[in-house]
Amino acid sequence: MSQYAKLPTADPEKLQDQNCSVLVAYHPNFAQPAQPRCEGQSCRRTFWKRFLICSFVFFLTFNVARNMCRNFPGFYQDSYYTDEFDLGLNYDGLRICEDVDLIPWRGNGNFEFDPELIRSLIVKLNGMTQHGTVNIHSHDGNERNSTQISVQVLLSDENLQKTIVVDAFLQGDAFSVFITTPRELTDECVKVDIEISFPSTLASFGDLEVKVPNFDVYEHCIAELRFNEVDIGTTYGNVFAGNLVASSAYASTTNGAITGHFAVSQSFEANVANGWVNATVEPFAEGKWDLSAKSVNGWVKLAVLRPVHVDRLCPGLLALQSGGPAPR
Repeated sequence: MSQYAKLPTADPEKLQDQNCSVLVAYHPNFAQPAQPRCEGQSCRRTFWKRFLICSFVFFLTFNVARNMCRNFPGFYQDSYYTDEFDLGLNYDGLRICEDVDLIPWRGNGNFEFDPELIRSLIVKLNGMTQHGTVNIHSHDGNERNSTQISVQVLLSDENLQKTIVVDAFLQGDAFSVFITTPRELTDECVKVDIEISFPSTLASFGDLEVKVPNFDVYEHCIAELRFNEVDIGTTYGNVFAGNLVASSAYASTTNGAITGHFAVSQSFEANVANGWVNATVEPFAEGKWDLSAKSVNGWVKLAVLRPVHVDRLCPGLLALQSGGPAPR
C-alpha cells in the first residue's frame, strides 16, 4: 500500500456529493473581496480632518522659522557702522533698574593725568553690576590738556554705599583705575557708567586696556589720536569702534558683538563666543600685519580696505550715522 495519499483535484464539497472519501484534510483559502475603508460622508470627513491638521502644522512651522530668521542678525550692507545691538540678553538674570529710582554713590570717581607723562591707562571692574556703558571719546584740548576718567555709580539702597570701591594709582608710567562692586546681587541695583576722554590736541598715546564684565564699550571716532595697543574685553556686552587707530587692537566678548572700523599697523584680533563680528579693518602702514576674527556661535564679516589716510575716515562714519551718503 502506498504511503502517499492522493490529493483531490476537485472541490471537496463535490467529492462528498459523489461519496468520495478525502484522506487528507484540505482547507481552501479563497481570497475575499476587500471592504472599502470609508464610504461617502465619512470618507470626506476623514480627508478634511487630516488636511486641516497638516495645514496647521505647516503654518506653525513656517511662522516659527520666519521669526527665528527675523531675529537673527542679518548681513549689513555697510560694515563701517551699525547700531543693531539689541541681542535680548539676560545679563546674568539681574533685575532691570530705572535711573530715576537710584541714588548716586557718594565716593570720588573723577580722575585725570597728564598724557605726556603717563603712557598707559588701565580700567578694570571686579564684581557684578547692571548693564553699563564705557564711552571713549575726546574733548577740547585747548581747554583741558589732561586725560579725564569719570566713574559714575548709581545705587538702589544706601546700604550699598560702602560696598563700592574705586581706586586709582600710578605705577611707573601706567595709570590704573580699579572698580570693585558686590560679588552677588539679588534685588539690589548697582549701575556703573565710565567716561574716558582724551584731549583733542593729543596725537599719540601708549596702551589702553579696558576690562569690564557687563558693559557696552564705545570708541567715538578719535581720528587724531593713535594708540600703541588697545585691549578691550567684556562678557555681556558689545564693542563698537567709530574709528579706532592703533598699532595693535584686541577686542573680545562672550555674549555680544564686535563692530566698527579699526585702523591698525601690526595686528587686529576679535574673539566672540555667542555673537558676531562685523568690522572694517584697514592697515595704515606697509608691511606684514596679522588678522584674526573668530566666533563660536555666530558669523564673521570683515572688510579689509586698502590703506588710506586715517584722517579722512571719520567724516564718512558721521555721515552714515546721520543717515546721509558717505563721501567718496
